[in-house]
Amino acid sequence: MTDIFFSYSSADRERVRPIRDALVAQGFEVFWDQQVPAGMDWDTWIRQHLTKSKCAMAFWSATSVSSDNVRHEATVAKQQGKLISVLLEPLTAEQFPMGLYAQQAANLSGWSGDYSHDEWRKFRREFEAKLTPLWVRRQIDELEAELVGERTRREGAERRDKVLQTQIAKEAEVQQYLKEERDVAFDEVDALKAAVEELTRARSEAEAKQAETQQGLKCQLDKSLDETKMLMATIEELNRARKEAEEREARTQQELKREHDKAFDEAAALRATVEDLTRARADAEARVAELSQHLRKVRQSKAQGIVRSFRGVAIPLLVLAAAVATIGFWLSSRLASPRAELSVEPRFLTFAVRADRGYYKWEVNKKVTLRATGGPASWEAEGSQWLTVTPSKGQLADKESLEITVSATAYPEKGKPVKGQVTFKNLDRSAKAAVVEVTGEGF
Repeated sequence: MTDIFFSYSSADRERVRPIRDALVAQGFEVFWDQQVPAGMDWDTWIRQHLTKSKCAMAFWSATSVSSDNVRHEATVAKQQGKLISVLLEPLTAEQFPMGLYAQQAANLSGWSGDYSHDEWRKFRREFEAKLTPLWVRRQIDELEAELVGERTRREGAERRDKVLQTQIAKEAEVQQYLKEERDVAFDEVDALKAAVEELTRARSEAEAKQAETQQGLKCQLDKSLDETKMLMATIEELNRARKEAEEREARTQQELKREHDKAFDEAAALRATVEDLTRARADAEARVAELSQHLRKVRQSKAQGIVRSFRGVAIPLLVLAAAVATIGFWLSSRLASPRAELSVEPRFLTFAVRADRGYYKWEVNKKVTLRATGGPASWEAEGSQWLTVTPSKGQLADKESLEITVSATAYPEKGKPVKGQVTFKNLDRSAKAAVVEVTGEGF
């Protein structure tokens, strides 16, 4: 009687062969030859072996799912309750024959002959369940239950034995620990005794040192008291010196106030003098105008004699009036007009070689800003020999700014930088000039 019936496509014969060899090696009789004996109908021959077999294995692949014979044999085996489905390759639900997808299948597509493989063990449980009689399976189940019980009892005994051994080991460790603690306690007692003796000696020494320290502190205290008295005397002396300094400072403040009042009076007198000179200039100008008018009348009358006599008097008067007017104008301009100052930014310039798109270029022009503050200013610029300034002179109103170009006209040699400067002079006043320091760097 056949144990196992193989249903597969002839194209999968070599893929099925390792499974057939493994089952035959375990002692099972496997029907898998598709060669029909001479003189026998193929359908009858197949049906006989399928009916006589204890289980039928349908091997599914992309080829066998389209085989009518494999699907028919699997359907008959399923009706007889002996079908075991085996996957030779992963298949989707759409590829499986109708009515057979729900059948649990063992996936041996990745099996390479290893009997411990999970899918092979699953496959083995399925065909052993089909091939083993019911009474044998019951006896096997009873034996397995007894084995499980015996294994459980043995494991319980082993656990109890391990617990006892653990307890014994712990007790031995505790006894050893207690012995070590006792020895340590004895050593600590001896150490404490020695420490007490050492502390007693140290206390005696400390008391002696304390008495000596107290004596030293008493001497230092007496010395500190003497020093404190000296410091108090010094502080009193310093207070007296401070009082004297304050009195001198008060006297100095009074003198400064008197000097300030005197300077203020002198400034008022100077302003009065300026006003007198201004009035004198106005009178002189009026007198000059009157004399000029009279001179024109004299010239018109062509009285040469009278003109000569008149010149001897008018010319000295004109000279005096002009001098007075000049002095008054100079004093008023000095005292009344603001003092203009020039400033320039930036105060430092550097001409150097710069890289531009693969070429090296010497910087030629730089910009500075000149500004007048405190009043209008006329200015003029002077630069070193290798520098030019554009514009070089001009006038600025109060708080007016002007952008000026400083140009380099010479190239310094490599490693020999040159120094220079541009000076902006105030032509209207003796004010400080604005200076720009300039450096030229070569290749």
